[in-house]
Amino acid sequence: MKKILIILSLLFLSGCTTGEKMSSIFLGMNKNQVISILGNPDGAALLDNYELLAYSNRLISGWSYDKADYKLIFKDGKLIQYGPEKIRPDNGRTALALQQSLLIWQQQQALQNKSITTTNCTNFGNTVNCNTY
Repeated sequence: MKKILIILSLLFLSGCTTGEKMSSIFLGMNKNQVISILGNPDGAALLDNYELLAYSNRLISGWSYDKADYKLIFKDGKLIQYGPEKIRPDNGRTALALQQSLLIWQQQQALQNKSITTTNCTNFGNTVNCNTY
């Protein structure tokens, strides 16, 4: 039973985004504790008794496509500062790409049926509107 709970916990944690995992990070943790939660960093730097771990272009949550760079700073092996540094909000490009994929599929279907249709899509912020004629 214990093994099942451990496996389920690991599966649950592996599905979390970096932003969601950050809620398990606390000041005073050591580097190994942080890496066990967030995984291997994308980069690291050392200067005197300070160390920086960088996690780049990571999803903020499982509910949006917004991404951020996370920086964690250690002094003498203990976490002293952490958080997102550069946030890149999803500006609708993902939705637009999905709409364009749907448009291509729709046009392929129309060609197979030998009927001609035209679809125009416009992007307004995070909303994509498409009209088919």
